[in-house]
Amino acid sequence: MSGFLLELKSISKSFGGLRVSDDISFGLREGDRVALIGPNGAGKTTLVNVISGDLSPSSGTILLNRENITQLSIPGRVAAGLIRTFQITRLFSSLTVAQNVAIRSCKGRS
Repeated sequence: MSGFLLELKSISKSFGGLRVSDDISFGLREGDRVALIGPNGAGKTTLVNVISGDLSPSSGTILLNRENITQLSIPGRVAAGLIRTFQITRLFSSLTVAQNVAIRSCKGRS
């Protein structure tokens, strides 16, 4: 048992002959706070898109609470507890934090 809430194992993503992410592995435990940093074009957004389900990895495994979610759709990942939010500079002040997150998570999805 790894103890990780979210774990990536050997994630790679290629677009044709261009390998954008190569053999990325890491785990996040409850309470972890991390930053994903790098220059433009380093593959940060691609990695987040793979984790959230916007893109499928070319290889590797994504575990959420020790369950393999690699092939789950975005709604399936949300149901499993993985929610992505986007960088937003404005919030709805009349809504709770949970309501703001719910709105941002669904924006642009049908």
